[in-house]
Amino acid sequence: MLITVYPAIFIAAHQAGLPARAFWVWQYLKHVARQSRGYISEKALKEALTAIGISKSSRCAWISGAVRIGLLSPELGRKGVIYYRIASWEEGAIIAGCKRAGRATTLPFNKYLSRSWKAHVYAAYELQLRGRDEKVAKLSRDHNGEGVLVVIERKAKPISRKTLTELTGVSRRAQQYREKRAGV
Repeated sequence: MLITVYPAIFIAAHQAGLPARAFWVWQYLKHVARQSRGYISEKALKEALTAIGISKSSRCAWISGAVRIGLLSPELGRKGVIYYRIASWEEGAIIAGCKRAGRATTLPFNKYLSRSWKAHVYAAYELQLRGRDEKVAKLSRDHNGEGVLVVIERKAKPISRKTLTELTGVSRRAQQYREKRAGV
């Protein structure tokens, strides 16, 4: 199973000193409640976090952190049931102070749940920054006027650790450590 994340939002939240686990639980709940139009009941929220092995104390701390910064908003339903409104991707980017959210990427669910989840998110962000090698097909004509398909391979430009530090606020050693943990 894959989960959609926006690595740039995590990086911006880290730079702003916002609680990382609040953003983690927010993106996880966006995945869990993707069919419910941005709302999840308190009971379903507790069950979703308990099902993946999150303790009660961690669950309460992460949810309260997300509520405090505005990623989750508690609302009272018609029958007295408490629902949480989950902030949209745009609202989350604004809360994190992210000027440009970039592209979404998918991570394997087990890597998102692992202790090294930050390393995997950082690796996804770094891949977006550095780009990937790509092949471009170009159709042209030869000297006889016949169509010829030429495949041009464009290599991604390298990016220095200093530039990555300026963009992400993550030190050189932390970059190396996270790349090693993520297997990049």
